[in-house]
Amino acid sequence: ISTVFPSSVGKITIIHPGTSDDFHPRGASEIEPVRRKYALPEKYWLSVATIEPRKNLKNLLLAYARLSLDIRRKFPLVLVGTPGWLSDDLEPLISPLEEDKTVIRLGYVPQTDLPLIYCGADALLYLSLYEGYGMPVAEAVRSGIPVITSEVSSMPEVGGNRAWYADPDSVDSIVSAMRAMMASPDSLSPFVSSHRASPFIQSWADSARQF
Repeated sequence: ISTVFPSSVGKITIIHPGTSDDFHPRGASEIEPVRRKYALPEKYWLSVATIEPRKNLKNLLLAYARLSLDIRRKFPLVLVGTPGWLSDDLEPLISPLEEDKTVIRLGYVPQTDLPLIYCGADALLYLSLYEGYGMPVAEAVRSGIPVITSEVSSMPEVGGNRAWYADPDSVDSIVSAMRAMMASPDSLSPFVSSHRASPFIQSWADSARQF
């Protein structure tokens, strides 16, 4: 900002958004009621995004479909998010994966259930093309689960050292990140939870104190 608008120096304070304190690691007994409510499997990968082109679900689904059927059945992909613009274009990709029961589409999920759905997941896959922040990445980090996200825009700032990164424009890169995560000894175990893993992740109370 100071480079483009030098007169703004000393006049502008950047305050990053917060994430709800509801996003934190949970035990299996706490997760179980929500798992039963949505008929979720014991293991799954999670996508939380409005179904629209910017969220890049097309490349995520193309990459996921390249994995073997055994892997996809071990880690079904759960899609949380309402349809947005041009969402119909994804139907030819989603429908075959739903038919073989490797994609589970939940649509809208109440905010009260979402933190538990995060905690039940083995990883968040969020390959958006660009974000002003990347709230699902922050929520996943605070929930203590691994993340695969885009190496562009704001996502690396939010993901910090808690995420695996891929080129969102490259299906090959996304597949490589998935395989690298699975090959890592700790890839599908929750990272040590700390919402301080990135200086850009904080609670709403922390954000409010900066005003």
